[in-house]
Amino acid sequence: MPETKDLILEKAVPADWEDMYRNVWSRPACCRYMFWDLTVNEADARDRMARTIRWQETHDAWIIREKAGGRVIGFTGVALEDPETAEEQGVCLCPEYWRKGYGTQVLQALMAYAQTTLHAKRFVCRARKENTASRKLIEKEGFSFLGGETVSDHRDGRPAVLVCYEKALSYGEGLREEEAGKGAACEIRF
Repeated sequence: MPETKDLILEKAVPADWEDMYRNVWSRPACCRYMFWDLTVNEADARDRMARTIRWQETHDAWIIREKAGGRVIGFTGVALEDPETAEEQGVCLCPEYWRKGYGTQVLQALMAYAQTTLHAKRFVCRARKENTASRKLIEKEGFSFLGGETVSDHRDGRPAVLVCYEKALSYGEGLREEEAGKGAACEIRF
């Protein structure tokens, strides 16, 4: 499983339902720019965790666990779009962990996983146009803007503009600092 300086990306287990419910699934701020619905009670959270575990069994998707306290603070994933192109499947962190560099660590871990495990040569990220924080993170990591597309948000039917970015994955991308040379922001382990 991908691991960074502060985080572990790992498969969920049934006991993770409570952290995911309290820290992510029940928080409007977490789903504001995403395409999923809030979970409003504990029974639904347990059911959602069971579905999450089944999904993660066949997909490159993980919960995000903080190393220091063991708390589950979000989720993420990556998928092959074609044999050479990987795409992030969302990065969601609870608000207490925003602006602390964790989004950067997760994105770098996803790119490293895409290159070393999926053998991708290109990485694609999407974000809602109004999600300034995600767009700044993507741009800071050296992605190039490709364009936008309008989609419908299933929650209210309103149009949402998704902007798309890409980056070529080259040797050293997301690898250990001693292997990659200067510029690696964190150590990624598998």
